[in-house]
Order: sequence, then structure tokens, then C-alpha cells
Amino acid sequence: DYVRQNSYYTPAGMFTEPHLRFCVDVLGTDRLIYAVDYPFVGNDGAVDFLLGADLPEAVKEDIAHRNAERLLGVSVLG
Repeated sequence: DYVRQNSYYTPAGMFTEPHLRFCVDVLGTDRLIYAVDYPFVGNDGAVDFLLGADLPEAVKEDIAHRNAERLLGVSVLG
């Protein structure tokens, strides 16, 4: 509960469904911010992985940018 309510997490560079599912199942999606870990892990496939993830489209949008926008108080798309 404490982590879910007080932390944001960015599972950077982990482009596997089991890792994403673990994060979603344990911590939820409200504070998940999608990230990459360049230069330690390449960015190839990052967008395709998120687009193809087994998540509702609205959740993908939250993870891709809306959660970060809320955290930072900005809007990158409008």
C-alpha cells in the first residue's frame, strides 16, 4: 500500500510481458511511467512492445504519457 500510494515506477528497458504483468499486478497502473534505459539498453522495440501489450488502450495511454503528465503537471499532447 505504501509503495502504491507514494511512489512512481519506471520499469525501464524491460520489454517482456511477464515483467510488465508483474508491475501491473503488484503495483497497478496509476503510477507506472513507461521509460527506456538508454544507453544501457537499446530503445529498439520499446514503442512496439507497449503498443502490443495486453492492456486496455486507455491504460497504455496512461503508461505512455498521462501518468507522467499528472506527476509533472504538464501536457505534452495538447
